[in-house]
Amino acid sequence: NKVYFCSDCSLIQPSLFVYDLITKKLDRISQTAGCESPSYCPANKRVAYCRSIKGVMQLFVYDAVGQTHRQLTDDVGSKQSVSWSPCGN
Repeated sequence: NKVYFCSDCSLIQPSLFVYDLITKKLDRISQTAGCESPSYCPANKRVAYCRSIKGVMQLFVYDAVGQTHRQLTDDVGSKQSVSWSPCGN
């Protein structure tokens, strides 16, 4: 019942948001800008997304249950998009 998306409605660069279809509540869940390409996985209740770190797009995961963010990559190559396998990997 939730939609995860990126928007620049509150900042110049896009942030990660969640919209609850039942309560109609909108929350910004990333405190930094430069987020894009969110992909939600119902199997593990996580959102993978790309975020700009020092001008390089890196991969992150947001745990929707624990409400925590974790950086997955930290190298020189920019990542363009992210997706989940059907089993949640």
